[in-house]
Amino acid sequence: MILQRQGGDTLYIDTWVMSCRVLGRGMEEFVGREIAALAETLGMRYVLGKYIPTKKNHLVADLYPHLGFDRWGQDGGAALWRLDLTKGLPYYTTCITKLDRPLAGQVNE
Repeated sequence: MILQRQGGDTLYIDTWVMSCRVLGRGMEEFVGREIAALAETLGMRYVLGKYIPTKKNHLVADLYPHLGFDRWGQDGGAALWRLDLTKGLPYYTTCITKLDRPLAGQVNE
């Protein structure tokens, strides 16, 4: 995941790479929520993403609208999507929980 600030109020998702093995299991919703929360913490009003269609990424063609992004424009053959954080953080149902600490037995000392 590569994120960058664009202007003073927008967090831009430059690169988002996920294994196809995690798609449909709640990971995209979990990551989407984390991106939105980070943007809000940084004082951003918007999150901007770009979908560039290729032969290999058709599985995520509807990712941005699924996560509550609105179609914002076109950049060549790519679709631009924007999430408006002034409407509040999106809520996604997922079984994935963020831990603030490692699980017992998961720490290498």
